[in-house]
Amino acid sequence: MEKNIKDFINSGQTEAEFFHLSNGDTITLGDYIQQRKEKDAEFLKLVKDPIQSMKKKCSWLDDISFNGLQQHHTKDFLMTSIWLFPTSGTPLITHVDKDSGEFLDLAERVPKIYLLRKSVRELVRRQKDLPMIQKELHEIDEAGCDFYVDALYPQTSISGHFHAHPKPNMGVYVFADDDSLANYFVRHMKVYDKPYLEDSEKNKVLTKIQMKQS
Repeated sequence: MEKNIKDFINSGQTEAEFFHLSNGDTITLGDYIQQRKEKDAEFLKLVKDPIQSMKKKCSWLDDISFNGLQQHHTKDFLMTSIWLFPTSGTPLITHVDKDSGEFLDLAERVPKIYLLRKSVRELVRRQKDLPMIQKELHEIDEAGCDFYVDALYPQTSISGHFHAHPKPNMGVYVFADDDSLANYFVRHMKVYDKPYLEDSEKNKVLTKIQMKQS
């Protein structure tokens, strides 16, 4: 983490004050995260029917998330995925197979050696339920591509040092330049890169970092 970023985090100043920038047309990181939560809640209401239909067919299903990678200039989605969160255990990350046109789990080809683990055997059993919910997955995917147009890009702060990466119905990952700064999850998620700010510290930057209004 660069020294000037550490100095800013430990200061009593907002981003505009510390970097001598204008306050105009900005919102705090905390407000941005709240806006994201409200948008995701709106989407879940929009796809309530297919979600309920899937839950009837898959007793293990608790919640879903739509995600995608979109091109700026064409607005086309290069790829999309639908996360299926179980009531317990590992989520299934489903995507459309180009050959079959069906939603498959990214981890569908699990090496046999891993089947010795109970959690992996459970994941494989859940993969077998995917053929029953293809219609619903396609409905959610189509709705997600319409609803989240221009809404999944990273958002940059006014100084250009901080970047908020939204993950629908999962949370927001915040980076300071190329370093992981803090994670704001709406559910428990595995973290592979330990962020600079611990959970006990991360709230202090919610009112300090200022995002450009989109």
